[in-house]
Amino acid sequence: MLEASGRYTNVAPIDALATGQRLRILFRRTRSHGFFGTIMNIIDWPLTFLRDYTIPPAGEEAWDKQRSIIVPFTMVLAFLYLFGML
Repeated sequence: MLEASGRYTNVAPIDALATGQRLRILFRRTRSHGFFGTIMNIIDWPLTFLRDYTIPPAGEEAWDKQRSIIVPFTMVLAFLYLFGML
């Protein structure tokens, strides 16, 4: 991102804000779903994380630069694990 002074800035604070908002939404959803929903979210979060970082994005709306950089490395590790080589 280019500032008015002509310097490039780090975009990470925007990503941190988006992550914080996603966590707030998750906790609001947890509060409304009760105990069973909380347990399911605890189980669901790591599985969603693994899915997001081992399966490449299929559509343009799901594309993210950070994920697109990380997925090739994690995909290889996932295949090695599945075939018992890791």
